Amino acid sequence: MVYDMAYAAIDERTLYIQGGALNPLLNSKKLYSLDLTQLNEDSSSSPWRLLDEGTDPRSPPNISGQTMTVSKDKQNLIITTSTGTLSTFNIASETWQEPTAVKPSSAMVGSRPAVTDPSTGLVYIPSGSNSGANMTVYNPVDHSVSTSTPMPSETGPQGLSFFAAAWSTVRKSIVLYGGMDTEDRYSDLIEYQPGNSKWATLQTTGPSPGHISSPCIVPAYDGSKLIVFGGISTASFSALGSIYILDAQNLTWTRGSDTETSQNRMGMACAVAGDYFIAWGGTNNAKTTLEPLILYNLKTDTWEKQITESERDRRRQTSRAERRRRAVIIGGGVSAGILVIAAVVFGIHRRKQWRRTGPNKEVLAGSL
Repeated sequence: MVYDMAYAAIDERTLYIQGGALNPLLNSKKLYSLDLTQLNEDSSSSPWRLLDEGTDPRSPPNISGQTMTVSKDKQNLIITTSTGTLSTFNIASETWQEPTAVKPSSAMVGSRPAVTDPSTGLVYIPSGSNSGANMTVYNPVDHSVSTSTPMPSETGPQGLSFFAAAWSTVRKSIVLYGGMDTEDRYSDLIEYQPGNSKWATLQTTGPSPGHISSPCIVPAYDGSKLIVFGGISTASFSALGSIYILDAQNLTWTRGSDTETSQNRMGMACAVAGDYFIAWGGTNNAKTTLEPLILYNLKTDTWEKQITESERDRRRQTSRAERRRRAVIIGGGVSAGILVIAAVVFGIHRRKQWRRTGPNKEVLAGSL
């Protein structure tokens, strides 16, 4: 089990986890995928896959504190590190590309989440350059980097670290929560809208998570909700097991039920699948790496050990419907192809017949 790993989920179906710390002195470089549609009672029996590690230099970074985001076409995992390099993993071919050296090398900073704008494909890393004072913007197409966008004044002169960030489809913005800077000033909820290149502090209502660092934030229900879980309290410096749901439209917080104290954690991987929030790994107050996969039912406000059978059925039906849709598309293409081939063969046959019988005989034969 690891903590401070890179992670990202695609379409609430697959969660990818790379690297992280096994303990304070040892990191991992492994890349795993977890099928979110087939979650069982415990992580040992869940459908995990160890993906190809490649060979140097086409291999994943052996590091912790890195972050991961998904490319616009959902075909690549992009991993940003504090070493001034960027690693890319192609999902379809399961291959690593050679790390890209980013200029300036200070533009990629660990412990700062990377977020992809799905409309442009640009990757944003808040506090990713100029010692945290500016945001890094990376273009995966030409590997260009911009470091000129300043962070908002509320985050302090050194920007933020150990915050959580996610793309909000409803707000068309990057939403940040929590974190800290070098002067121990903490951020609540801020957003950056690429459309107008502006930062804003969001005014919310309801019970918020408060001042925390190292939480996670993930979207749910097509982005209409944003979920903040765990982290470490800046007041007690203890790991948390609290979960909060933010309505992305009206900016109202709702607090859910806490986990068992033994499952409090920070630096974990998080995802959403249907009505379930999922957290895996991370560490607690005793720096113990946590193993269980924990599930929170967003509808019933309960923590569960496994996904209910009704939710499994819903996912199976969704998967079957998607397979049927693809089969119709493929089948339609095949049928069209067969018709074209048949027409060509028929045309050739008719021409041969015409040559044998002549035009008059062919007409007479066709009139019988």
